[in-house]
Amino acid sequence: MVESDPSDSSDDDYQDIPQMPPQQHDHEAGSSSSAPPTPQTDPALLAIVERMRQDQARQAQETVAALAQVQARQDEFQRQQQAIQQQQLLMQQ
Repeated sequence: MVESDPSDSSDDDYQDIPQMPPQQHDHEAGSSSSAPPTPQTDPALLAIVERMRQDQARQAQETVAALAQVQARQDEFQRQQQAIQQQQLLMQQ
């Protein structure tokens, strides 16, 4: 007895390829209208772009906060250095 390979195709396995709706370039090729068709934006793409915008805004805020902390530490370090220098001058007198 010969068994058929599951990868073999038969008429029973055949399915019609579904017809895709016409694409924008198909419409433009046969169109004589001077107005361009309204572009359609994928809602998922809009959501991704919005998420990226929010992430960038959050990162910008975090960067500003981090830079403010660095500046505050530098200012404190400079005050400490000046205090040390003043103490050293007083000790030399």
